[in-house]
Amino acid sequence: MERAIGLTGTARTDLERALSESSSESDGDQADREEAAADDEQAAMTGQGRYGDRTVVDSLALAARLVTSKAKPRVIYINGIGDFDTHQGQADRHPLLMQQLDDGIEQFFTTVGADEDVALMTVSEFGRRPAENGSGTDHGTANVHFVAGAQVRGGRYGTPPNLGTLDRGGNLEHHVDFRALYATGLDWLGVESRPVLGDDFDPLPIFRS
Repeated sequence: MERAIGLTGTARTDLERALSESSSESDGDQADREEAAADDEQAAMTGQGRYGDRTVVDSLALAARLVTSKAKPRVIYINGIGDFDTHQGQADRHPLLMQQLDDGIEQFFTTVGADEDVALMTVSEFGRRPAENGSGTDHGTANVHFVAGAQVRGGRYGTPPNLGTLDRGGNLEHHVDFRALYATGLDWLGVESRPVLGDDFDPLPIFRS
């Protein structure tokens, strides 16, 4: 199916349609599944549900249901997985946020399994500076991202950050252009990246094929 589904405010309609198209169950069973799907989407929107007060876990569980349906979309994007803008209380908040992300990814791949046509990629519009400003840190220009899936070559891509070589703004120096990461994902999907990114960026050798 050549389409993308976003797990945002329209997720309920998209999910119900996708599961309805793919279902071969009785009307009663299908109604039960659609009701469960609606509950999952509501949990993803409110942060409440079967997996507790953890929006990203519920959103990735919902994404896994779509991926394993017969009418699975080509791309699923999840917008907003918690408040990583840790200007305050970072020492307490950040480990909890990372645990939620870890739980969500584990839940996703537990459902999806080793499907070679599925990959998960994190993206963000900014990172953090290393210097503390009380109990948190300010916005930064370098960040770390994760790519996971059966076709992913494990390892680190790029040079590890060096706290001794910050730029004039106190930012970590980045060594991989984030658009190269986007180009990598687009290339894996078989999409030409230049029209999307506005220039040529060499994909990273992350995927086996």
